[in-house]
Amino acid sequence: MAEVFYDQMHFNHPISFKKRLEQDTPTFPLAELLLQKLQMVRMNEKDIKDAIVLLRAHELGSDDADRINKTRIADVLCKDWGFYFTATENLGKIKTALDSYEVVGPADEKAVGQRIDELLGYLQEQPKSLKWKSRAIIGTKVKWYNEVDEWDVIASQAEE
Repeated sequence: MAEVFYDQMHFNHPISFKKRLEQDTPTFPLAELLLQKLQMVRMNEKDIKDAIVLLRAHELGSDDADRINKTRIADVLCKDWGFYFTATENLGKIKTALDSYEVVGPADEKAVGQRIDELLGYLQEQPKSLKWKSRAIIGTKVKWYNEVDEWDVIASQAEE
């Protein structure tokens, strides 16, 4: 079974694929794969494990050449405060979860932890849009994400 998206994926936060699908085949570029995991407001254990594997297997970079393109991630997150908030919270959850998996050895934990720190630092340094800054003032007092029907998520995971 395959999932097919046209231009955009909508779960808790939208992820645009315009002009991105050509960057890697036969799947999404690595940045979009990571964004897909980081956009989940209620990140489950499978999403955490998937993100750990992705971050362990691929270095961060500024292009899509078998690297997680941190420039692309910043471009998406620094325009949308809600997505930024969700993603950075989830990166913290992933880092905290590293020592709870026996198969994640010390070298794996160190590599993934360093990549998370690098990505968080990079995101923090990037300029934010006026829309991002305006929404940041409101913060979590107002819902910052789209509700996703639990059945949508279950059906999506069952197809994997």
